[in-house]
Amino acid sequence: MDMRGSMRSRGTVERQTKASETTDARLLGAYQWALVPTGQPIEMQAIKVEGQATSLAERVSRRLGNDGALAIQHAAAAIRHQLDTTAAPLWADGHVTVGALWRLYAEYPYMPRLRNRAVLDAGLTGPQLLWEQEGFALADDYDPATGMYRALVLPTDRRDTDSSARAGDGAARTRATGR
Repeated sequence: MDMRGSMRSRGTVERQTKASETTDARLLGAYQWALVPTGQPIEMQAIKVEGQATSLAERVSRRLGNDGALAIQHAAAAIRHQLDTTAAPLWADGHVTVGALWRLYAEYPYMPRLRNRAVLDAGLTGPQLLWEQEGFALADDYDPATGMYRALVLPTDRRDTDSSARAGDGAARTRATGR
């Protein structure tokens, strides 16, 4: 009798496991499309997300990353391009807080999709070729009365970026340091 009860409970566990796996597979099969905002004016693009990943989020992230719709790296030159084009009003004074820049990337669907804030921070602090023409410097604060930046450093210097840090263009660095 013990043998039969044990076999019955093991059979029940196996059926429950099989049913759970079947349900998970069917759910992954049911949700195969991601709606991705593109352009300005914004249009929704439907992208089919297939794959072997066991998580829908993982499949979508992988597909969008492969298509270039989700960035895990964002170079300083690409950030500067956004500041000169799409985000030009935000950059009109020649400086912007890193927090305001991140909010722009996170809130507006026509901006490139970044995986997280660390991608932006890495782009801001990464190496920049010809930074004075195409890049920017980082500072802790800006004094509008004097036009000076506090603790101005090149992006290649080691530092942490936080919401209050400011990105300033090369011309602003020249004004700030008198060079």
